[in-house]
Amino acid sequence: MAIPRIVASSMLGFVILASLLCYLLLVKITKRLEDPEIYRTAFTETDAYNRVYDEVLVDAAVQEQTLDMLGGVSLETALAKLVYLEGMGTKPTPRWGTTNP
Repeated sequence: MAIPRIVASSMLGFVILASLLCYLLLVKITKRLEDPEIYRTAFTETDAYNRVYDEVLVDAAVQEQTLDMLGGVSLETALAKLVYLEGMGTKPTPRWGTTNP
């Protein structure tokens, strides 16, 4: 009678310990995935923001989709206008949300 009780309590102890370890591992992974600094570091290290403008949007394979997203204005034209305006010391004003009298 004592041996089955020892075996059962050992198995129950093992199950509880394994469950606790799984729970702690899950909490650690969740905390790591929720940390915004990980994503900021990854974007900074890969220079993702500039890569979109320098490599992806000017790629010939996606040129048609890029023109569609930009409303028919080529990226080179838009960037040239922005550089020109910045060189003059003015900031471009968006047309959306404004009313024309």
